[in-house]
Amino acid sequence: MDITAHNNARPMTVKFALILLALEGGVTLVMDVVNFQSSHYVLFGSWLMLDILFLVLLWCAFRGKNWARWFVAVWTLFEVCFSPLAWVCYLHTSSTLGAVWFWFDWLLDIIALFALFHTSSNLWFRAHKLPPNKSLQATAAGPASCD
Repeated sequence: MDITAHNNARPMTVKFALILLALEGGVTLVMDVVNFQSSHYVLFGSWLMLDILFLVLLWCAFRGKNWARWFVAVWTLFEVCFSPLAWVCYLHTSSTLGAVWFWFDWLLDIIALFALFHTSSNLWFRAHKLPPNKSLQATAAGPASCD
C-alpha cells in the first residue's frame, strides 16, 4: 500500500477533527504560557508538557495511527468530563474572554470527537492498519481467486 496515497486520501472528517483539536491545543498552549505565574511553576510545567504531548498525539493521528486516535479520544473525553471541576476549582476567576473560550473549547472537543469517529474516519484508519496486500482497494475489487 502506498503510504503517500493513503495519507492524501485522508477524509475531510479526519482533517476537520484534527484541525479543531490542534487549534484548541495551540490556543491552550499559548494561554498557559501567557497566564504563567511564577508561584505555580510546577503546575505550569506539567500543563506545558501535557499540551506538547497532546499535540504530538494529534500529529500521530494525522499520520494515520489508530492508537493515537484512541489516545486523543480518551484524553479529550477525560478533559470534557473533568473540565467543569477545573472550572469550579480555579478557572472561574479568569476573564470573560477566558470563560467564553473555556466553554467553547469544550463544545469544539465534542464536535471533533464525533468527526474523528465518523464512518469515513473509521474506514480510513482501518485501511491504514491493513497489510499492503489487504488494502481497501483489493477488498473493494472483490474476493481474490484461489487458482
